[in-house]
Amino acid sequence: MRIQGTLLKWDDERGFGYIRTRESRVVLPVHRSEFPHGQRRPQIGDPLSFDIRTSADGRKEACAVRWDVSPPPADFTRPPPTAGTRPATARPSTRPSGAQGHGARARRSAHESEPSPGTLRLLLAVLVLGALISAVWYGSEGNAPAPERPAGAGATEAASPPRPLGCDGRSYCSEMKSCEDAKWLLQHCPDTELDYDGDGIPCEEQLCRGG
Repeated sequence: MRIQGTLLKWDDERGFGYIRTRESRVVLPVHRSEFPHGQRRPQIGDPLSFDIRTSADGRKEACAVRWDVSPPPADFTRPPPTAGTRPATARPSTRPSGAQGHGARARRSAHESEPSPGTLRLLLAVLVLGALISAVWYGSEGNAPAPERPAGAGATEAASPPRPLGCDGRSYCSEMKSCEDAKWLLQHCPDTELDYDGDGIPCEEQLCRGG
Protein backbone atom coordinates (compact mmCIF):
# COMPACT_ATOMS: atom_id res chain seq x y z
CA MET A 1 0.00 0.00 0.00
CA ARG A 2 1.43 3.31 -1.04
CA ILE A 3 1.76 6.15 1.43
CA GLN A 4 0.61 9.73 0.90
CA GLY A 5 2.60 12.73 1.98
CA THR A 6 3.74 16.25 1.16
CA LEU A 7 7.11 17.53 0.02
CA LEU A 8 8.35 19.42 3.08
CA LYS A 9 11.80 20.65 1.93
CA TRP A 10 13.71 20.58 -1.33
CA ASP A 11 17.22 21.56 -2.41
CA ASP A 12 17.25 21.72 -6.19
CA GLU A 13 21.04 22.02 -6.45
CA ARG A 14 21.63 18.85 -4.42
CA GLY A 15 18.55 17.09 -5.84
CA PHE A 16 17.54 16.12 -2.32
CA GLY A 17 14.67 16.87 0.05
CA TYR A 18 12.27 15.60 2.70
CA ILE A 19 8.74 14.24 2.59
CA ARG A 20 6.35 14.31 5.57
CA THR A 21 3.78 11.51 5.66
CA ARG A 22 0.15 12.62 5.79
CA GLU A 23 -1.06 10.39 8.62
CA SER A 24 1.87 9.69 10.93
CA ARG A 25 3.66 12.99 10.20
CA VAL A 26 6.99 11.16 9.88
CA VAL A 27 9.69 12.98 7.89
CA LEU A 28 11.60 10.88 5.36
CA PRO A 29 14.50 11.82 3.04
CA VAL A 30 14.02 11.53 -0.72
CA HIS A 31 16.39 11.79 -3.69
CA ARG A 32 15.60 13.28 -7.12
CA SER A 33 16.23 9.91 -8.75
CA GLU A 34 13.07 8.56 -7.04
CA PHE A 35 10.82 11.02 -8.92
CA PRO A 36 9.48 10.22 -12.43
CA HIS A 37 12.09 10.96 -15.06
CA GLY A 38 11.44 13.78 -17.53
CA GLN A 39 8.76 15.56 -15.49
CA ARG A 40 8.83 18.86 -13.70
CA ARG A 41 11.05 19.72 -10.77
CA PRO A 42 9.71 18.91 -7.32
CA GLN A 43 8.27 21.88 -5.42
CA ILE A 44 7.61 22.36 -1.74
CA GLY A 45 3.99 21.53 -0.94
CA ASP A 46 3.58 18.96 -3.73
CA PRO A 47 1.18 16.13 -2.75
CA LEU A 48 2.98 12.83 -3.30
CA SER A 49 2.53 9.09 -2.99
CA PHE A 50 5.53 6.82 -2.39
CA ASP A 51 6.90 3.63 -0.89
CA ILE A 52 9.34 3.29 2.02
CA ARG A 53 12.55 1.32 1.99
CA THR A 54 15.56 0.94 4.28
CA SER A 55 18.87 2.27 2.94
CA ALA A 56 22.27 0.59 3.30
CA ASP A 57 23.05 2.56 6.44
CA GLY A 58 19.79 1.41 8.09
CA ARG A 59 17.74 4.58 7.60
CA LYS A 60 14.26 4.64 6.10
CA GLU A 61 13.73 6.72 2.97
CA ALA A 62 11.05 7.41 0.37
CA CYS A 63 11.23 5.67 -2.99
CA ALA A 64 9.16 5.25 -6.17
CA VAL A 65 7.68 8.73 -5.69
CA ARG A 66 4.67 9.82 -7.76
CA TRP A 67 2.60 12.99 -7.76
CA ASP A 68 -0.92 12.51 -6.46
CA VAL A 69 -2.26 14.63 -9.34
CA SER A 70 -1.07 14.53 -12.92
CA PRO A 71 1.80 17.03 -13.22
CA PRO A 72 2.32 19.22 -16.28
CA PRO A 73 4.98 18.05 -18.80
CA ALA A 74 8.27 18.12 -17.74
CA ASP A 75 11.10 20.16 -17.12
CA PHE A 76 14.20 19.02 -15.63
CA THR A 77 15.90 20.65 -18.62
CA ARG A 78 15.00 24.18 -17.53
CA PRO A 79 17.63 25.69 -15.23
CA PRO A 80 16.50 26.57 -11.72
CA PRO A 81 15.98 30.24 -10.89
CA THR A 82 19.10 31.95 -9.64
CA ALA A 83 19.31 33.96 -6.46
CA GLY A 84 18.31 37.56 -6.81
CA THR A 85 16.07 36.99 -9.82
CA ARG A 86 12.72 38.66 -9.32
CA PRO A 87 9.68 36.77 -10.58
CA ALA A 88 7.71 38.43 -13.31
CA THR A 89 4.76 40.36 -11.95
CA ALA A 90 1.53 41.15 -13.66
CA ARG A 91 1.32 44.59 -15.13
CA PRO A 92 -1.08 46.68 -13.09
CA SER A 93 -4.24 47.59 -14.86
CA THR A 94 -4.74 51.25 -15.63
CA ARG A 95 -8.48 50.86 -15.48
CA PRO A 96 -9.94 52.08 -12.16
CA SER A 97 -11.86 49.46 -10.24
CA GLY A 98 -14.09 49.23 -7.20
CA ALA A 99 -14.64 52.39 -5.21
CA GLN A 100 -12.12 54.39 -7.32
CA GLY A 101 -13.96 53.61 -10.55
CA HIS A 102 -17.30 54.40 -8.94
CA GLY A 103 -15.97 57.71 -7.60
CA ALA A 104 -14.58 58.66 -11.02
CA ARG A 105 -17.91 57.90 -12.70
CA ALA A 106 -19.78 59.92 -10.04
CA ARG A 107 -17.46 62.93 -10.53
CA ARG A 108 -17.83 62.70 -14.31
CA SER A 109 -21.64 62.53 -14.05
CA ALA A 110 -21.72 65.49 -11.65
CA HIS A 111 -19.52 67.53 -14.01
CA GLU A 112 -21.70 66.70 -17.00
CA SER A 113 -24.90 67.66 -15.13
CA GLU A 114 -23.64 71.11 -14.07
CA PRO A 115 -25.32 73.94 -16.04
CA SER A 116 -23.14 76.25 -18.09
CA PRO A 117 -22.57 79.89 -17.00
CA GLY A 118 -24.73 81.10 -19.91
CA THR A 119 -27.65 78.96 -18.73
CA LEU A 120 -27.30 80.29 -15.19
CA ARG A 121 -27.34 83.91 -16.39
CA LEU A 122 -30.45 83.28 -18.52
CA LEU A 123 -32.25 81.63 -15.60
CA LEU A 124 -31.38 84.54 -13.29
CA ALA A 125 -32.67 87.08 -15.84
CA VAL A 126 -35.99 85.18 -16.16
CA LEU A 127 -36.42 85.13 -12.36
CA VAL A 128 -35.73 88.87 -12.04
CA LEU A 129 -38.15 89.70 -14.87
CA GLY A 130 -40.86 87.56 -13.30
CA ALA A 131 -40.39 89.32 -9.94
CA LEU A 132 -40.69 92.77 -11.58
CA ILE A 133 -43.87 91.80 -13.45
CA SER A 134 -45.42 90.43 -10.24
CA ALA A 135 -44.54 93.62 -8.33
CA VAL A 136 -46.09 95.85 -11.01
CA TRP A 137 -49.23 93.71 -11.29
CA TYR A 138 -49.95 93.44 -7.57
CA GLY A 139 -49.06 97.11 -7.05
CA SER A 140 -51.60 98.22 -9.66
CA GLU A 141 -54.26 96.02 -8.11
CA GLY A 142 -53.59 97.43 -4.65
CA ASN A 143 -53.93 101.05 -5.89
CA ALA A 144 -57.10 100.45 -7.89
CA PRO A 145 -60.08 102.44 -6.51
CA ALA A 146 -62.87 100.49 -4.88
CA PRO A 147 -66.05 100.18 -6.97
CA GLU A 148 -68.59 102.87 -6.22
CA ARG A 149 -71.87 101.82 -4.69
CA PRO A 150 -75.00 103.18 -6.33
CA ALA A 151 -76.65 106.10 -4.58
CA GLY A 152 -79.39 105.14 -2.21
CA ALA A 153 -78.26 101.49 -1.93
CA GLY A 154 -77.57 101.83 1.77
CA ALA A 155 -80.91 103.47 2.46
CA THR A 156 -82.74 100.75 0.53
CA GLU A 157 -81.01 98.00 2.49
CA ALA A 158 -81.74 99.73 5.78
CA ALA A 159 -85.40 100.18 4.90
CA SER A 160 -85.92 96.55 3.88
CA PRO A 161 -88.06 94.73 6.47
CA PRO A 162 -86.73 91.63 8.14
CA ARG A 163 -87.49 88.41 6.37
CA PRO A 164 -90.39 86.43 7.90
CA LEU A 165 -89.35 83.45 9.93
CA GLY A 166 -91.88 81.07 8.31
CA CYS A 167 -94.51 78.75 9.72
CA ASP A 168 -92.86 77.89 12.99
CA GLY A 169 -95.92 77.53 15.20
CA ARG A 170 -96.47 81.22 16.04
CA SER A 171 -100.12 82.23 16.02
CA TYR A 172 -100.49 85.49 17.97
CA CYS A 173 -99.57 89.11 17.34
CA SER A 174 -97.39 89.22 20.41
CA GLU A 175 -95.12 86.67 18.71
CA MET A 176 -94.64 88.66 15.50
CA LYS A 177 -91.43 90.56 14.72
CA SER A 178 -92.94 93.04 12.25
CA CYS A 179 -96.03 93.82 10.21
CA GLU A 180 -94.52 92.05 7.18
CA ASP A 181 -93.93 89.00 9.32
CA ALA A 182 -97.56 88.99 10.41
CA LYS A 183 -98.86 89.43 6.83
CA TRP A 184 -96.68 86.55 5.58
CA LEU A 185 -97.89 84.22 8.30
CA LEU A 186 -101.51 85.17 7.74
CA GLN A 187 -101.18 84.44 4.01
CA HIS A 188 -99.18 81.22 4.17
CA CYS A 189 -99.86 79.65 7.55
CA PRO A 190 -103.38 78.48 8.52
CA ASP A 191 -104.86 78.47 12.02
CA THR A 192 -103.34 81.78 13.13
CA GLU A 193 -105.03 84.32 15.43
CA LEU A 194 -103.74 87.41 13.68
CA ASP A 195 -106.83 88.89 11.88
CA TYR A 196 -109.52 89.31 14.51
CA ASP A 197 -112.03 91.24 12.30
CA GLY A 198 -111.40 89.30 9.08
CA ASP A 199 -110.51 92.30 6.93
CA GLY A 200 -107.23 90.78 5.72
CA ILE A 201 -105.03 93.09 7.81
CA PRO A 202 -103.31 91.27 10.70
CA CYS A 203 -102.43 92.82 14.05
CA GLU A 204 -103.98 96.21 13.21
CA GLU A 205 -103.64 97.54 16.74
CA GLN A 206 -100.12 96.27 17.42
CA LEU A 207 -98.09 96.28 14.14
CA CYS A 208 -100.08 97.11 11.01
CA ARG A 209 -101.86 100.30 11.98
CA GLY A 210 -103.60 101.92 9.02
CA GLY A 211 -103.15 98.78 6.88
